[in-house]
Amino acid sequence: MNHQSLSKFTGIVCKLTLSVIALLIVFGSYLTAKANFSETLIITDQNFTNKNSMTADEINNFLASKGSWLANYVIPEYILVPYPVTDGTSVWLENANVRQAYVLDGQTIATFYNKTVAQLIYDEAQEHNINPKVVLSILQRESSAITRSQPSSKTTETWPMFYLYDERMASCLVGVISQCDNAGYYQRAIDFGGVGQQIAYATAWFDKRYKSFVDTYNQPILIDNNTLICESIATRVLYLYTPHIYPAQKNFYDYYALWWSKPNVNSINDTEALISKTYNPSVTLTGSKDVDTRVYIRSTNTLVADLGTPSWVLTVEAPGGTTVYTLEYQKEDGTILATKTLEIKRHKMADINGDNQVDLLDLSMLADHWNHVHPGEPMVDLNADGTVDLLDLSILASNWSS
Repeated sequence: MNHQSLSKFTGIVCKLTLSVIALLIVFGSYLTAKANFSETLIITDQNFTNKNSMTADEINNFLASKGSWLANYVIPEYILVPYPVTDGTSVWLENANVRQAYVLDGQTIATFYNKTVAQLIYDEAQEHNINPKVVLSILQRESSAITRSQPSSKTTETWPMFYLYDERMASCLVGVISQCDNAGYYQRAIDFGGVGQQIAYATAWFDKRYKSFVDTYNQPILIDNNTLICESIATRVLYLYTPHIYPAQKNFYDYYALWWSKPNVNSINDTEALISKTYNPSVTLTGSKDVDTRVYIRSTNTLVADLGTPSWVLTVEAPGGTTVYTLEYQKEDGTILATKTLEIKRHKMADINGDNQVDLLDLSMLADHWNHVHPGEPMVDLNADGTVDLLDLSILASNWSS
């Protein structure tokens, strides 16, 4: 083999090697993702029903952080909702003027308009015991509403959860005349169309179906020619909403896991000891917990967080020196499941290293973090403005050797 042929051969081998490596990486990533995703346990019941996982402000901030068109979106009273119509030969879209409210027998039971989408998601989640993160993940899966700055079409804008926009309706839209139903689809648009009705009714549907499957969720079901035994009520409900494993349920799982955590793993009580240093007479701390536990301060039996919340927030006193608090995680019946130690160390002002002196050791620590933004050692940021600078040096100087 001559030099030119050898170079060409070497180049081909390198390209093939890189291709094989790339394929192995992709395949490895696929196996990892598939190992995390379970066809029979897409989401636990605890996560599905965790209605307190987000506040309305947190929902809106999340939407804004993703650049969603739903961020700060105030639902109007009437929305033009497209639905497919046929004359027996061709298919086109017509619009129904749909009021965003729940009307029963001519009486308005609830209104969804004049609310932000975030507020509506929160309100409906609270009323129907559904995790707002479930609603957000469905919105993304069905219409990419979370990550799009503009809806891809009037259909995705007004049917963002594709609730009751079934396969027959979709088939009609693409020209399968036998699947069309002019009067039926008009009424469906009136009854369920528009972002307000879509969110409200889909969330209520999840609640209703969840309650109906409490005793029968683990009966065999056939999904995509696979017989499955669901390990949670919520998994059975998701299959009823969309009866496909891939890509529908896998996409739901992936969005939820990407943005928050694996939905098929319950939250756990945070029991790792926490040490907090502060210059202030009090400090606010947070931690995670199971939604089925309460958190108490052991010494005073003070309730910190009740059932139904995934986290706790506690403001405690820091009188000086070291103060220790113990938290107890208790079941509803009072059984103690775990404990957590909170150690609060209050330093006198500018005593960065906590030896009760303000001296060259503290100056050295401040110098090591000079001009750092949000430093890894927060005690060097004496005025807590996020930057180590002349203001902090001035505070240290004014407390020198005190």
